[in-house]
Amino acid sequence: ALADGGEVTEPDPAARWAVAREHLEALLGHYGAERGLRIARKHLGWYAQGLLGAAAFRNAVNNATEPAVVIGEIRRFFAPAGERMAA
Repeated sequence: ALADGGEVTEPDPAARWAVAREHLEALLGHYGAERGLRIARKHLGWYAQGLLGAAAFRNAVNNATEPAVVIGEIRRFFAPAGERMAA
């Protein structure tokens, strides 16, 4: 969009979910579970910045000690509104 002068749009929740999960998995692969989670916490907070419920999401992620729990929190937070209601 920037190259051709087009409008830059915010990524939808599904795109944010995909990037956040890939980022978390890369950090876990590179640093291991304990250090990777510690480093990922600040990045995951940035993905949620400005979105409704971001503070609760950050709190849940910051208190999680297992990668699977963090992935579940990412999935739950970034699920489109209709999917959240069904869950």
